[in-house]
Amino acid sequence: MDDRQLLEAAARAAGIEGQWGHESYIERHEGFIPTGWLRRWNPLTDDGDALKLAVMLRMAVSIHEGHCVACAQLGEMCTETGSDTAAVTRRAIVRAAASMAKGV
Repeated sequence: MDDRQLLEAAARAAGIEGQWGHESYIERHEGFIPTGWLRRWNPLTDDGDALKLAVMLRMAVSIHEGHCVACAQLGEMCTETGSDTAAVTRRAIVRAAASMAKGV
């Protein structure tokens, strides 16, 4: 899955409705815009969005130096590795959420 597909699947798993598009006040920033929100939702780049996603889906997240494991309720486990611990944590959370969308 590319990033757009990951975000859309993660949103479905979390019950976040919206669409892919542009923010009305900043046309150059494309992303997933949840219905009724005034900003993009992107847990791949925003720590707060990633944490909210993990909490909404009751994930267990284990962060280590250079890798992270995110476990979703349905037993889906995603591991990411890399030098940027925050980035790999966000991506592991989004991938675990997206894997849950199969069962939604």
